[in-house]
Amino acid sequence: MDIDLGQHELVEEVLGVDARMCVAQYVTSVYTTTPFGNRADAILRAVDQVQGVATLLSPIKEMEDVCAGRCRISGRSFRFG
Repeated sequence: MDIDLGQHELVEEVLGVDARMCVAQYVTSVYTTTPFGNRADAILRAVDQVQGVATLLSPIKEMEDVCAGRCRISGRSFRFG
């Protein structure tokens, strides 16, 4: 999916958010709210839905970080809560 913002800007620049972290939070929320037997298919659909917004390089690690309240931005780690 291509998102044309008109000025060759990235989503993060326009919205002021870390799109990769938003994607990790979305995929994690799908995981935690989907019944066990349906999780694999739901995760694959969620990752497909966010293609073009951001890519999770280590999906399991990034989902673990979301669950633990940790965030990685530009190689730096942050912990919330």
